[in-house]
Amino acid sequence: MASGFRLLWRRISAPTIVIFVTSVLLLGWTFQMIHSSSLQRQEYAKLVETLRIRDANAHSRALDNIVISSDCKAISPVHSEEDEVADHEHKYRSISDDYIKGAIAEEVDFSRVLLHYGKSVLKVLSKKTHARKLSITSEMSTPNVVHYFWPKDKTFSFLSYLSLLSVEKFISPQYIVVHGTEVPTGTWWNKVLVNVPNILFMKKKLSWNFSGISIRSARVATSLARMETILDYGGIVLDPDVIVLKSFDAFRRVPFVAGRESPDRLSLSVMIGHRGAPFLRLLLEGYRSALLQEDAADLRDIPQSLAAIFPNLIHVEGKSFGLSIDNLPVLASIHVDWHHLNAIRLIEDADYRLPQHPEEIKLLDSTVGEIMRYIYYGDKHIA
Repeated sequence: MASGFRLLWRRISAPTIVIFVTSVLLLGWTFQMIHSSSLQRQEYAKLVETLRIRDANAHSRALDNIVISSDCKAISPVHSEEDEVADHEHKYRSISDDYIKGAIAEEVDFSRVLLHYGKSVLKVLSKKTHARKLSITSEMSTPNVVHYFWPKDKTFSFLSYLSLLSVEKFISPQYIVVHGTEVPTGTWWNKVLVNVPNILFMKKKLSWNFSGISIRSARVATSLARMETILDYGGIVLDPDVIVLKSFDAFRRVPFVAGRESPDRLSLSVMIGHRGAPFLRLLLEGYRSALLQEDAADLRDIPQSLAAIFPNLIHVEGKSFGLSIDNLPVLASIHVDWHHLNAIRLIEDADYRLPQHPEEIKLLDSTVGEIMRYIYYGDKHIA
């Protein structure tokens, strides 16, 4: 019997043994991944239930009708030019109807705005003000309010000026709130206070503690503050390198909107959301869990993961938001059709310096030149 086993062992080649062992390991890994995915879904389901119980306000009731998508696909951008408008209208209605029931139109004057945020920390800085309605209606439940977060010691550049000017041109917000520890300074900041009305400054220090967790990164602390602002007040949050090119009214119908910086990663440089947006609650909880595990390196992947699991809580806009972190070298060297975009992000890097003055864009023969002239002069063509 023993000699028979020895004879069989000799006949089995080494490659056969390797293939057998590899197959066993791969089978074990596959079962582990399936089990892990199932546990993840169970954890998110528990999280949704916790949030539903915790929050008794009207907005959170939208979660009652949410069904987790079995295919785990986020809302994809519209690719057909012919049916773009109709398809967008359908998507907006289908994911927001239940969410915005009972919304009431409301007018807010500046005295109420100051009271709402607290007079001790808020100042009106613009040289002129325009009385505007908040524009919360049965169709648009995101307040027409734009928020910027300004880091300490950051220069208010020509690009920053164009960003706020573009907001005034195409969004016409009821007011723009600049959050920070110090009021920005410089030539372009002084110019924006003259040309853009209804700018408010909210003095607010970054919190270095989040749900009892110590925050060590200013970038993470700022990200949390931006998300909490929309959660508490609703509105639009923009990075100061984002240029608005069309109205955001269509997106204000949806509970929460974000764009993409790459095919597999969402960008939060533009966020548009209702007060109490459920997706933001999940996002903040996802950040809390990652920070507890000291896994800050994966924070940027959390929005994409949640969007795949909860597609009914977010509209991922890929077509009309040009937020790619790699787009500047292309836009700076050739002409690209940008007329379908609602917003574009112009990120400076080591290889390209953005124009710092209107004189530099007059003869700039590129997409960057066209966009900057369009905002500053109202005409994209070379002077």
